[in-house]
Amino acid sequence: MTPPPQAAPRLLDAIVAVGQVFPIRGLGHLRTMRLWRPFDNAKAVRELGPAPRPLEETVGDALAWFRTVGYL
Repeated sequence: MTPPPQAAPRLLDAIVAVGQVFPIRGLGHLRTMRLWRPFDNAKAVRELGPAPRPLEETVGDALAWFRTVGYL
């Protein structure tokens, strides 16, 4: 698992501080970036045994469903 970057939080703090004075779009996203943690699904795979699918297949199925229900 990759540790989160350590220099980035100070830079993000500075951007958020400036954003409180000057409106910056997407500031909420920058705030949540400080909370980023890498995801490890090893426990889920070990305990539940899911079979991860290729991203292309998953997105294709999702788009097909959206078309079927009339969202696309």
